Amino acid sequence: MFVLITFCLIYLYLFTAVILPYWRFDQFQFWDAAGHYFAAWFQRNHLFPNFSGWNPFFFGGYPQGTFYGPLYHYAIALLSFPLGLPLAFKFVTAASVAALPPAIYYLARKLKFEPAESAAIAALAMVPVAGLALANGGTLFSQFTVGLGAHAMALPLFLFYFGKLKEQSDYLNEGKLKQISVTNLLLLTLIAWAIVLSHFVVALAAAIVALVLTLNTFNRGMLSFAARHLLLVFFLSSFFLLPLAFYGKLTDNAGTILSMGFFLTIPSFFLILLGGAASIIDRESRFNQTFFTFMAIFAIMVFMDFGQIGFPMHAYRFIIFFLLLAWMLPVKLIFNRLENRALKTVFFACFIVLLGWQMAVMIGNNPRAEINNNRLFIYENRSVPYYSKIDLGKLDGRLMVLESQDPLAPRALEHLLAHSTGNYLLKGLFAESSANAGYVNSLYAKLFNVLYSPGEAPKNQAAALWLRLSNLNKLLTLFQVNYLLSEAPIKKLSLVKRVPIRSDRADFYLFKLAETKIAEPLLYQPYYTDRNNWKPAVARWFESPDPKILVQAADLPLTVAAPKDTLKIVADKQASGKLKLLVRANKNIPIFIRIAYSPRWHAYVDGKPVKIYQAAPSFMLIYGRGDIVLEYKSAWVDWTGKALTFLGLFWLGLEMLWVEQKKNGG
Repeated sequence: MFVLITFCLIYLYLFTAVILPYWRFDQFQFWDAAGHYFAAWFQRNHLFPNFSGWNPFFFGGYPQGTFYGPLYHYAIALLSFPLGLPLAFKFVTAASVAALPPAIYYLARKLKFEPAESAAIAALAMVPVAGLALANGGTLFSQFTVGLGAHAMALPLFLFYFGKLKEQSDYLNEGKLKQISVTNLLLLTLIAWAIVLSHFVVALAAAIVALVLTLNTFNRGMLSFAARHLLLVFFLSSFFLLPLAFYGKLTDNAGTILSMGFFLTIPSFFLILLGGAASIIDRESRFNQTFFTFMAIFAIMVFMDFGQIGFPMHAYRFIIFFLLLAWMLPVKLIFNRLENRALKTVFFACFIVLLGWQMAVMIGNNPRAEINNNRLFIYENRSVPYYSKIDLGKLDGRLMVLESQDPLAPRALEHLLAHSTGNYLLKGLFAESSANAGYVNSLYAKLFNVLYSPGEAPKNQAAALWLRLSNLNKLLTLFQVNYLLSEAPIKKLSLVKRVPIRSDRADFYLFKLAETKIAEPLLYQPYYTDRNNWKPAVARWFESPDPKILVQAADLPLTVAAPKDTLKIVADKQASGKLKLLVRANKNIPIFIRIAYSPRWHAYVDGKPVKIYQAAPSFMLIYGRGDIVLEYKSAWVDWTGKALTFLGLFWLGLEMLWVEQKKNGG
């Protein structure tokens, strides 16, 4: 009865204060949600049934589904066919939240808590999940305000995986099993496969769990399972993992963002310490060395600087794994089995005081702004008043957007314009997927500095201003920025029209800057440098006003284009991964192509393959004349990954056949 009442109260809160208002109000514009919604739209309209493909809408293009787990967007796209995209997006989001309490309960049961204790843990775990404003992927704040849907979807899967693996390892330790059954092997493998394809941080957390439990058990049955499990997951995920590893060096390192201001409020910290003290005094199966090993590892992960070792992920994403384990400790303060009644009373009284203190912090005002954000999450209608239809027209080239930041939806307008108007923009959500991302941000900073710097430059700064403007003109041409959409008027720019964007702001200004084409014959010999000097050379070149292209090469042909040579764009179908050019020249000439460099792009001149050079910061350069075709298609590493995945599916089929034969007495 206690379990039933507890879950009724949890879901009463979730459905009335969170899920139902979200179902009614959300406009998919909050922070990362705008980018995820666009990615699901692109998956549905341009990539499906493939998991990955070329997305030309941001950063000069990037390989969607290669450097970020594709399952979240794929699940939304798949459901969108019967439900429509908005409803599918909401369904996956709501399901992720609804699955979290039973997943916490399931893990607690497998950690040897009684049903009532496990229900209490599920309820207590919702305190940080619902009340701490942590952008770590597992709280309601991070799901509905920040839009970290992929992490939120993978979190319940992680908890079920953890619980099931703990159950099987305990059976092996206790001698109840000689080895994990084929059925459980298949179940754990499929859950792990889904986690790997959902979110890298959650996959790493699951790998930590698997490693610790394997080492803790360490017998023949567990080692046999671990080897088969690891190989099966690797084979099934190879179509994603091999390209991720092989192409990863071409991406922009997301760096590390770690702010401990929101980590734990003081009462939560004391609750965890007190629960730990109770678990040490009351030694029994609910808390053993394995549990504290996990807590220690996840606490260390929170403070790691992954950027120093080249991992493009944020350490704060591990806070949720630490919290979900830590909030099992206060249960010891309620359901402890201490013989000393006075000590039991002290522990229980401390628990009530600290929990009340925590709830007061979550609900009431506080002089510290970061604690004010740690409130019980109640979904509100906070949609941003962008017009659903924006009359922008299809523009040739790329569009740069300058608007005053909205703290609720800083990324909304670019993604809204991309899928509603079909125009290509500069900045998007998935910055880790493109080596151009850092340079795009630098271009924005330079443009703001020139256009919105207060006052006129003094005469003694005229030379510096000219250098900045020369550099800026070079970069706008480099990224094919032909149009600028600005909230503020800018003198001496060619105004195309005023565009209504938001109901609460004046019409924006659409300016035309240039008529730069996607491909351009070069009338000069490009600069070049080898791979060893590439990154520092690109950084220096990017800051200089010199407009000549820089190429990664040990040597280049000496030919250049003549003024009479012509280039015609026959077909520009970047969303389908194809570009066709017709070049009329007397010899092979250098052609700069303003599409982001990727080894999956292949170039053909009159049907014969030619080399593609990487041009700074990450574009393409080829040499040729006549009929030129560029195609985005699988490379050898992709085919290898797909072959291993098919091998994994074949192996999985054999394992399932074995289970079926055993059922039939075969």
